[in-house]
Amino acid sequence: MKLLVTRYPLVAFFVLVALFSWATIVPVLINPDLSLELAQFVGALIGPTLAALVITAISQGRSGFVAFWKRMDQQTTALIWWLIAVFGIFVTLMVMLGFVIGPVFLTGLFKNFGLNISTYLITLLVGAMLSAVWQEPGWRGFALPLMQKRYGALSASIILGVLWALWHIPGYFAGWNSNAFVLLLGYCIGFSIFATWVFNNTRGSMLFMILLHASGDAAFWVVPKMLPINLSTGMASFVLGGWSQAFAALILAALALILTTGTLSLAKHPVDSL
Repeated sequence: MKLLVTRYPLVAFFVLVALFSWATIVPVLINPDLSLELAQFVGALIGPTLAALVITAISQGRSGFVAFWKRMDQQTTALIWWLIAVFGIFVTLMVMLGFVIGPVFLTGLFKNFGLNISTYLITLLVGAMLSAVWQEPGWRGFALPLMQKRYGALSASIILGVLWALWHIPGYFAGWNSNAFVLLLGYCIGFSIFATWVFNNTRGSMLFMILLHASGDAAFWVVPKMLPINLSTGMASFVLGGWSQAFAALILAALALILTTGTLSLAKHPVDSL
């Protein structure tokens, strides 16, 4: 077991992630009376982060386990990266919807600016603790460095985005995922490309990945609450049906690729030694 895990850590990681994911959904499928919320919560707790910790402990022992968590402290002091991680997706979504819906949408933001921003930041922090911290140390903290070494930054991002989208499939069977899978796939790939750019410019900081992931969830929960009352059915579907999320993520991915001429700023940082 240890030899296989050590030789194929990525394969072992993704197999374990899939097993954990389905293990939380199967009981709900067998007994629909069971709580979906509980299944989601347990699924988060035994998600990619736990899989990464298990694989790290088996392949590298105690020293690897400790070193993995120490990377939570690897962070840049540049304010720009904090702003990008916390507000990048939110601002992109707001600007995009401002163009699509019109100035009346942005009026909703500034009319109650303090309340909207406070709600967004609180939602971000709660999401970071309840969801993102149980995912990103696995996806970007463990898998991404190994995948970048093997496939390069862009290819690794796309592959990871596809696998991340596939990880959500049990949610369709359980009933809490309703948006078209192609839109989820677009969002996951776009976000993964953008996240890799941030990751490579924050010295492989897992903290920044947690914040970025939580910021996306928070933005897509808070922004719809600022929609105009008289919004058309088609436009409401665009915002609430997953289209706006996918487009926002792909816009950010395109910007990251343009700014780095496709390299996603693959610089040397401490995680290169993994």
